[in-house]
Amino acid sequence: AKLTLTLGAKDQPFTNSWNLFVYPEKPDPAATDDILLTRDLAAALAALESGATVLWNPPAAQVADDPARPLVAGFSSIFWNTAWTEWQPPHTLGILCDPAHPALARFPTDLHSDWQWWEVQKNARPFILTPHHDLKPIVQVIDDWFTNRKLGYVFEARVGRGRIIACSVDLETDLDQRPVVRQLRASILAYLTGASFAPETTLTPADLRQLLRGPEASETPTR
Repeated sequence: AKLTLTLGAKDQPFTNSWNLFVYPEKPDPAATDDILLTRDLAAALAALESGATVLWNPPAAQVADDPARPLVAGFSSIFWNTAWTEWQPPHTLGILCDPAHPALARFPTDLHSDWQWWEVQKNARPFILTPHHDLKPIVQVIDDWFTNRKLGYVFEARVGRGRIIACSVDLETDLDQRPVVRQLRASILAYLTGASFAPETTLTPADLRQLLRGPEASETPTR
């Protein structure tokens, strides 16, 4: 749930308010027997070819960068103007999503960043989805206005005979210490196992491969 705490002084018209996000200690488990959860693209593609449902969660270090304008995403926004600060990171302006999307049904959010997204974005690297004009990310990242790339942390698609959700946020590590990410994972899994999971965009295996770094690429840190 999202709760709002509001405090004011007696007999005064002024108040302050804070948004609070509350998550279950143990999210309701989804029936994942028919879903492949993997960080490995080769395993994901093999499962998709056979018609499986896949949650693909590649490590941030494997997600492709932009060699022309290296990308550092962050929870905080661009400072002033990247043209005047010599491309000082971070290079993004928060997230954009549809709170009514069923993949976020168990993850309360507005359409923009709030403090629960800090934990989600920390050390994550968005996919660069610019070539895919028909693809609308479930969780989009707003790029610097000089480069204006289509970026996303979460998207869905049909690939081969199967269906996939790709998520570049780490959904595996230290979940007992990361309640926000744990709940995002639970919400995505519930969507994957539900009747409403019906991606409209089709991608190819080559499209997914292009989302990862080549073996010669160097890593750019995230914030």
